[in-house]
Amino acid sequence: MKYLVDGKFRATFRGPFVRVQLDDQFVYDTDEPTTLTVGQLVEFASANNIEINATKKADVVAELNEGLSNLKLREVNEMTDSQKAEQIIIEANENGLGEEETLLSLVNGGVPFKKASKMYTQIRVQLGLEVSASDRKAQINDYLSKKGLKPVEYSDTLAVVAALQSEVPGLTSSQALAGINKFAKENQIEMPKKPKAAKKPKGGFKAQLITWIVKNPTAKQAELEDFVAQNKKPESMAKRYSAMLEVANRVSAGPEESPAVA
Repeated sequence: MKYLVDGKFRATFRGPFVRVQLDDQFVYDTDEPTTLTVGQLVEFASANNIEINATKKADVVAELNEGLSNLKLREVNEMTDSQKAEQIIIEANENGLGEEETLLSLVNGGVPFKKASKMYTQIRVQLGLEVSASDRKAQINDYLSKKGLKPVEYSDTLAVVAALQSEVPGLTSSQALAGINKFAKENQIEMPKKPKAAKKPKGGFKAQLITWIVKNPTAKQAELEDFVAQNKKPESMAKRYSAMLEVANRVSAGPEESPAVA
């Protein structure tokens, strides 16, 4: 059994899904060998009013574990939304899934629809799969300051975009381009204009569309088609995201998820 223990050795929760949330917490697992010393184990027991008579470590552990099992603690027997999301995002990343597919997996995996988009970004940052907005700006500026930014042609700008994407985890082409342009403006660097024939960085409207669905989980297919048409995008975009809208409709109409902690 796993126990969540605070900085004063007090057991606070038990269950298979307890998780450290503060720097001074740790998880004590009765099914795994412990690195705690005999002195720490005795202190652990004392903090929870558990009497220890043994002196050998194995016997101390046995008495401690028995005492812990008798404590009245709140139990965590189900994954929290955050734990579910982290597991799904890790698997999605290992399988090379994109943002859209991962968001669908999150919702189908039981993560509330309104939380999915925010959790996607937060957890990817925590896992090091991408960086936060502030860290992203700092890394872009640091790279451009060291390497210099003197593009002559727009193709030079795109080369810098590619270089930044290899340096900054999870950086999209649109984020890289926005960071370059902001850096250029702040440092009064003249940038070459984008040729009319050049394609825009991908991902802009996709992000808008996902955000629209998140904010309008009860919308009908016709409303989705109207939104796509208003943005002068092909009708096929509405058909491509109809499955996500159906999931949003289904989740929005269903009962609320029960609390994970009893």
